Amino acid sequence: MNKELSYFAKVLDNPDHPLLAILGGAKVQDKIQLIENLIDKVDEMIIGGGMAFTFHKGIYFKYIHPFKGAIGVSHYENNLLKS
Repeated sequence: MNKELSYFAKVLDNPDHPLLAILGGAKVQDKIQLIENLIDKVDEMIIGGGMAFTFHKGIYFKYIHPFKGAIGVSHYENNLLKS
């Protein structure tokens, strides 16, 4: 755990560039603060795992097909989708 915290401190305080963040897991809610802290510090961010479905659904409804319901059933967190 201390090793992870020391790497995060380096990235947040004085990052080397180019910097790529790869985040995964099942719940966006658990990682939203980390995403918000990293978004302006990284050059690229890859979001995978179960939480990718939340972002995919948000993009789908906002940009691709805003007037159609979801196709199929996905694991996502509706309460974290913003307009």
